[in-house]
Amino acid sequence: MLKGLAHSAIGVADLKTGDDAGAETELKASTDLNKLQPNPYTWYQLALAQEHQKKYAEALASVSGGLKYASSDPSTEKLLQEEQAKLTRLNSGSQPAK
Repeated sequence: MLKGLAHSAIGVADLKTGDDAGAETELKASTDLNKLQPNPYTWYQLALAQEHQKKYAEALASVSGGLKYASSDPSTEKLLQEEQAKLTRLNSGSQPAK
């Protein structure tokens, strides 16, 4: 669990300094290590790092992961739902026309 928290802290620092790829790597590591006590806000931050890199489908998957655990945290659940709506719009615009 401590390793997961450390990866989360590094990921947040990377996100705040604009290192979105680094943030994604660290936040993914955190979610992988904290499977017994998942933190929905970490999933939200992971989605933000992916969104900044225009990885909309991956970000949507991260939001879905976070929503599985967010029912006990209404403020994070709301953030995840808002991010999901935004990513759905962005993702639909990035698909090639048929």
